[in-house]
Amino acid sequence: MSYETSDHFVGARGFFDDATPEAATSDVPPGWSRNPSARRRRQLFAAVATVGLLATCYLALYQLGVLPRVFEPLFGDGSRRALDTWVGRLLPGSEAAVASVSFFAQAVLALLGPDDRWRTRPGLAIALGVIAGPLALVGVALTIVQTAVFDAWCTLCLASAAIAAGLAGVALEEALAALQALRRRAEDRGPAFPAPAPLSEARP
Repeated sequence: MSYETSDHFVGARGFFDDATPEAATSDVPPGWSRNPSARRRRQLFAAVATVGLLATCYLALYQLGVLPRVFEPLFGDGSRRALDTWVGRLLPGSEAAVASVSFFAQAVLALLGPDDRWRTRPGLAIALGVIAGPLALVGVALTIVQTAVFDAWCTLCLASAAIAAGLAGVALEEALAALQALRRRAEDRGPAFPAPAPLSEARP
């Protein structure tokens, strides 16, 4: 079975690819055309996650009552109405505070491990995907509800949801490479408990 990646897997993926021609081909998973764990790619991932962290920290400060008002350059009082709805406060503390924790964890995880961590440290790659995926789903869902139900548009909410979705696509790609590496490793080892020989063969 071929695991050739598609150029349409995620629209933002090209931004995270290691464009240096010296990239070690030995770090590229079998059947892939690029290394999903390339250091430059993960550094850019961490930088974008930090932008999401800053945006959600600012929104969390408003939801927690630290800031009296929230910055909104495009939609009038849309940010205030979106953040003050019960939907924006479903999660503990505030939705933005939980998103901040997730963005921070993603930035840290992205910087850990070597260039071939999809093979040598697959747990890091899988953990990043597990954290990034749910945040993207929750962010997109909350944005749809806030705009469709409450007609409240929030610039920083839209930006953080877009960042979360882009990061999730990149993280899940690396997680896929790690899962494929684990499966190949399991196949190479063979079954842990070999099947017993038929009784007819076991008799002298």
